[in-house]
Amino acid sequence: LQVAPDASTLDAAAREETRVIVRALDQAGNPLPFLSDSVRVAVEGPARLLGPAVSPLRGGHTGFWLRATGARGEIRLHATCDRFAPVETPLRAV
Repeated sequence: LQVAPDASTLDAAAREETRVIVRALDQAGNPLPFLSDSVRVAVEGPARLLGPAVSPLRGGHTGFWLRATGARGEIRLHATCDRFAPVETPLRAV
Protein backbone atom coordinates (compact mmCIF):
# COMPACT_ATOMS: atom_id res chain seq x y z
CA LEU A 1 0.00 0.00 0.00
CA GLN A 2 1.13 3.50 -0.72
CA VAL A 3 -0.26 6.17 1.62
CA ALA A 4 0.17 9.69 0.25
CA PRO A 5 -1.10 12.71 2.20
CA ASP A 6 -1.21 16.02 0.32
CA ALA A 7 0.54 17.65 3.31
CA SER A 8 2.61 16.16 6.13
CA THR A 9 2.26 19.22 8.38
CA LEU A 10 -1.10 20.64 9.48
CA ASP A 11 -1.83 24.01 11.07
CA ALA A 12 -3.30 22.98 14.43
CA ALA A 13 -4.78 26.39 15.30
CA ALA A 14 -6.64 26.60 11.98
CA ARG A 15 -7.79 22.96 12.26
CA GLU A 16 -6.35 22.43 8.82
CA GLU A 17 -7.42 19.45 6.72
CA THR A 18 -5.49 17.31 4.28
CA ARG A 19 -6.50 14.72 1.73
CA VAL A 20 -4.87 11.29 1.91
CA ILE A 21 -4.82 8.89 -1.05
CA VAL A 22 -4.16 5.15 -0.57
CA ARG A 23 -3.02 3.18 -3.62
CA ALA A 24 -2.60 -0.56 -4.10
CA LEU A 25 0.68 -1.20 -5.94
CA ASP A 26 2.47 -4.36 -7.03
CA GLN A 27 6.14 -5.17 -6.26
CA ALA A 28 7.31 -2.97 -9.15
CA GLY A 29 5.22 0.04 -8.09
CA ASN A 30 2.52 -0.47 -10.73
CA PRO A 31 -1.10 0.25 -9.77
CA LEU A 32 -3.49 -2.67 -9.23
CA PRO A 33 -6.70 -1.21 -10.74
CA PHE A 34 -8.78 -4.39 -10.34
CA LEU A 35 -8.10 -4.88 -6.62
CA SER A 36 -11.19 -4.00 -4.58
CA ASP A 37 -10.20 -5.07 -1.04
CA SER A 38 -11.09 -2.84 1.90
CA VAL A 39 -8.61 -0.54 3.61
CA ARG A 40 -8.91 0.15 7.34
CA VAL A 41 -7.64 3.46 8.67
CA ALA A 42 -6.85 4.53 12.24
CA VAL A 43 -5.46 7.84 13.50
CA GLU A 44 -3.42 8.49 16.66
CA GLY A 45 -2.63 11.98 17.89
CA PRO A 46 -4.19 15.41 17.38
CA ALA A 47 -6.13 14.68 14.18
CA ARG A 48 -9.49 13.21 13.31
CA LEU A 49 -10.49 11.00 10.42
CA LEU A 50 -13.27 12.52 8.29
CA GLY A 51 -15.31 9.72 6.83
CA PRO A 52 -15.51 5.98 7.39
CA ALA A 53 -12.69 4.00 9.01
CA VAL A 54 -13.10 1.24 6.39
CA SER A 55 -13.43 1.92 2.68
CA PRO A 56 -13.04 -0.26 -0.42
CA LEU A 57 -10.40 0.28 -3.04
CA ARG A 58 -11.97 1.45 -6.30
CA GLY A 59 -9.76 1.28 -9.33
CA GLY A 60 -6.97 0.27 -6.95
CA HIS A 61 -7.18 3.37 -4.76
CA THR A 62 -9.24 5.14 -2.13
CA GLY A 63 -9.02 8.40 -0.24
CA PHE A 64 -10.12 10.22 2.86
CA TRP A 65 -9.54 13.46 4.76
CA LEU A 66 -7.85 14.23 8.08
CA ARG A 67 -8.54 17.31 10.20
CA ALA A 68 -6.28 18.71 12.92
CA THR A 69 -8.08 18.87 16.28
CA GLY A 70 -6.49 22.13 17.45
CA ALA A 71 -3.74 20.56 19.57
CA ARG A 72 -0.12 20.31 18.45
CA GLY A 73 1.90 17.13 18.19
CA GLU A 74 2.72 13.99 16.25
CA ILE A 75 0.01 12.29 14.21
CA ARG A 76 0.31 8.64 13.23
CA LEU A 77 -1.87 7.36 10.44
CA HIS A 78 -2.27 3.56 10.22
CA ALA A 79 -3.57 1.90 7.04
CA THR A 80 -4.14 -1.85 6.78
CA CYS A 81 -5.39 -4.16 4.06
CA ASP A 82 -5.40 -7.96 4.24
CA ARG A 83 -3.19 -8.37 1.15
CA PHE A 84 -0.49 -5.91 2.21
CA ALA A 85 1.78 -5.17 5.15
CA PRO A 86 0.41 -2.45 7.46
CA VAL A 87 1.58 1.09 6.70
CA GLU A 88 2.21 3.81 9.30
CA THR A 89 2.52 7.37 8.01
CA PRO A 90 3.72 10.16 10.31
CA LEU A 91 2.29 13.68 10.11
CA ARG A 92 2.60 16.67 12.43
CA ALA A 93 0.23 19.32 13.75
CA VAL A 94 2.07 22.58 14.46
